[in-house]
Amino acid sequence: MKENKYDDKAFFEKYSRLERSAGGLEDAGEWRELKKMFPDFKGKRVLDLGCGFGWHCAYAARNGAVSVVGVDISDKMLAVAKKKTNSPNVKYIRTAIEDYEYPKNSFDVVISSLAFHYIESFDDVCIRVNRCLAPDGDFIFSAEHPVFTAQGPEQWYRDESGNILHWPVDRYFFEGARTARFLGEDVVKYHRTLTTYISCLLRHGFVITGVSEPEPPEEMLAEPGMTDELRRPMMLIISSKKKSASVRFRPATGSDVRAMKDIAKRVINANYAAFLGADSAAAFIDSGSPDREIDDGLASCTLMIHDERIIGFAVTDYDLLHLMMVDVPFQGSGYGSALLEHVEGTLFESFKRIRLQTFKNNTPAVNLYLKKGWMTYHEDFTESGLVMLSLQKTIKR
Repeated sequence: MKENKYDDKAFFEKYSRLERSAGGLEDAGEWRELKKMFPDFKGKRVLDLGCGFGWHCAYAARNGAVSVVGVDISDKMLAVAKKKTNSPNVKYIRTAIEDYEYPKNSFDVVISSLAFHYIESFDDVCIRVNRCLAPDGDFIFSAEHPVFTAQGPEQWYRDESGNILHWPVDRYFFEGARTARFLGEDVVKYHRTLTTYISCLLRHGFVITGVSEPEPPEEMLAEPGMTDELRRPMMLIISSKKKSASVRFRPATGSDVRAMKDIAKRVINANYAAFLGADSAAAFIDSGSPDREIDDGLASCTLMIHDERIIGFAVTDYDLLHLMMVDVPFQGSGYGSALLEHVEGTLFESFKRIRLQTFKNNTPAVNLYLKKGWMTYHEDFTESGLVMLSLQKTIKR
């Protein structure tokens, strides 16, 4: 659901009168913590998701960013942002975060301030941000804290006289849409656990570099109601970095076929024998089937290269990941995840649903796919009685 509450005239006027809206970054209670977690913007290409009034875009440009793209769904927000921004290095685009194109390797830094609790799938956000970030790129964002969003209304529990008793936390592990009360209006937000925020980042190729639950700065505590903000966390800030690529990827050519077939033989002998049996694994190789699959799929084959050596490959067919193998000495060291993430990113550029098949008893492969968010949707039997799993993964567009 892509709700655009901020283009509602009455709501926008109320939001614009908030102190943090009128005063900018210095009047945002979390700004001091967020600023500490920002990288050096000098010479960087920056993307701001849910940029609002453009405060963070302007800050990045003032601090040396060579280009800044601010994305927001609200016309009214962007109209204000354009008036407030005087840097030629800043460009604003009106689109939903879910609908932005996320061009591959186009940014060095992606930031977002208090926007992701309006997005249904954080998993999809991580996939897309990883795709558009250069290797070693930074991803820093703030969102409403899961303790704050859990129950839904986001209101203190009070006694008959209106005195604050406590902040209610309920349905914490039931993720999904909540109807919050904000500025006297009902607003749809999405609750997710702290585990989900962290595991999504780790699952999609990020290293977490910092976590903060910001408190109001001391100079704000004298303001009405501000000391109550110390009773529960309102915001969560996470900084992360896209893993440095120790491998590179390229299309396969005819001269690579021999190396790919050798990898396939080693993988089948080492991995398939565990559930097929050594004799059946050898017979599978002798049948020539693995070689034929490589020959037939050469035009849609991607190689993974490490130190100028082919260490893995993947064959795709339309939306299907038909075959993926990582050479035996490199298994269990993250290379399978790297190859899978690369292929997923490529397929998701064309399809919102991608598929694969694997033997149910190929436990290491099945565990990798499930860890990466793939879902089983069908089981079938081969002629030899082995169970084949069909898995799928979707991304919302």
